[in-house]
Amino acid sequence: VAGRRMALWSPRGPEFGRVEVLVDGQSAGEINLYAGRPAPSRIVWKSAALRDGFHAIVLHAKAAFMPVDSLEVEN
Repeated sequence: VAGRRMALWSPRGPEFGRVEVLVDGQSAGEINLYAGRPAPSRIVWKSAALRDGFHAIVLHAKAAFMPVDSLEVEN
């Protein structure tokens, strides 16, 4: 992905679980997508400011399912 900031959009719900986010091979946090009731998609993670250029983002489901709606990228 080419950009300086990223935002991950995802729904939450009872069938979803924890997700680790890696940016350029480094952990950028963990998200818990579990909710007792289904919830509509919203921003669940934002990156720190990144250097201009290309970046690798990896989402790793640690438990249950991992829904992904979209990845918003800011140049």
